[in-house]
Amino acid sequence: MPHPRRDLVPLAVILAVAAALRIWRLGHGLPDFVEEAIPLRRALEMGGWQASPQLNPHFFNYPSLVIYLQLALVRLQIALGLASGHLHDPADFWVLFQGDPTAPVMIARALGIAADLAAVAGAWWLASRLRSGAGPFAAAVVAGSAVLIRTSRLVQIDPFLSAAVFWAV
Repeated sequence: MPHPRRDLVPLAVILAVAAALRIWRLGHGLPDFVEEAIPLRRALEMGGWQASPQLNPHFFNYPSLVIYLQLALVRLQIALGLASGHLHDPADFWVLFQGDPTAPVMIARALGIAADLAAVAGAWWLASRLRSGAGPFAAAVVAGSAVLIRTSRLVQIDPFLSAAVFWAV
């Protein structure tokens, strides 16, 4: 079995390539925001922009963890906006989102990219456990997956599910 510290450099390179392949499409289609983006839209409907949000999503078609993560990101953006003086009230976030959703959507997409990177690392770890030397190949395959790269420009739950599968197995 290879030394774990020697694996860090190739893994970091593969993760950097995977991130680069996904980040350059982060702003695709913005400021027009026509994608479904159910987790983000559900987080906003839960009152992410209100003074006290409703924490029950009342929506059971999607895993709620991703919705809660998006809600946390929305609340963080509101807190930073209030602290910096760009927002005077949490409801200002809703108005700004309706006018130009670019920043919140890019942050929501970045969370999905982080989940994709967790899937790449999970593929490395899982393949290394199954066969010595298979980690770099598996991570490179997941990092270069055309489907994952293409969907990284959307706010979806799929990156979280794939990362969870790799790490659960």
